[in-house]
Amino acid sequence: MGVDMIVQFSAAVYFVEESEEVMTIDVIRLGSLKGRSRARYHTVNGSAKAGAKYEYTEGDILFEDGDYMVTIEVEITQDQAWSPTLEFKVALEDPEGCILVPDGSICRVKIIDDDKFPSNRYREELEEVSEESIENINQWGLFAEYVSLNVSQPGMRWRTYVSIVCDQLHNLYLFFLLTARTYLVNVVFDQDSNDDTSSKIVTLWRGSESALQVRIDAARLVAVMYVLPMLILHIWDYMKLKIDIEGHSRVFLQKAIFRKYLNYSEASRQAVRVSHMQVALLSNTTDLAKACV
Repeated sequence: MGVDMIVQFSAAVYFVEESEEVMTIDVIRLGSLKGRSRARYHTVNGSAKAGAKYEYTEGDILFEDGDYMVTIEVEITQDQAWSPTLEFKVALEDPEGCILVPDGSICRVKIIDDDKFPSNRYREELEEVSEESIENINQWGLFAEYVSLNVSQPGMRWRTYVSIVCDQLHNLYLFFLLTARTYLVNVVFDQDSNDDTSSKIVTLWRGSESALQVRIDAARLVAVMYVLPMLILHIWDYMKLKIDIEGHSRVFLQKAIFRKYLNYSEASRQAVRVSHMQVALLSNTTDLAKACV
């Protein structure tokens, strides 16, 4: 019993706006509708992640005798962070008293984001869609909102913090150069100087020597301290290339634009020129990504 009945989703793709907060998915039973049928369901992460854009949901669906439809509810997370159209899946498994077909046992749920890019801080100005309203937006404030959005992406926060901290190595090295050059001119190479700082540096491990030798050793020590940090700076520059904040930012923007485009209606796609998409994906995203480096 039950082999003549099929349980599947009523559609392959569902759409839900983020503001709706609950997505209702219909599961239908086809066949004689006699007896009980049961199956399990669970959500599967896609570009939308459980806990961030929706709540992970699992459970059983039960068709009583004569039932042809039951519903599944999945909570959608309403947040103020902008994102492109993201999606997750719902899968059916472990059928009892029925069979599942591959095409009908998995459905996709697309979450349509209702927030403004890069945030809702300037929502009213952006919705007016006029040159005057756009010009009235504080440029530094808008840039700060974009940086905040960029940093909030997976893997970007630690990259940004590490880059900010380690980039100060160049400033520290510049400070050392200014100090070392001043010391060399005013102390080491000044024959009339009474400052015994150079002798104190060297005699820590070599003991007292002639004044000339002390100055030579001090100059050698400064030379070593001049070269060694350059190696550290080169290592950091190499690591910075590997961290690749600009590359990750560019990929995020390109994915976001392309996902938005793929979820346009046919009329909207026809209204967008291919050349505009190419400029946005290849040029504009690069310029915007560089702004965060």
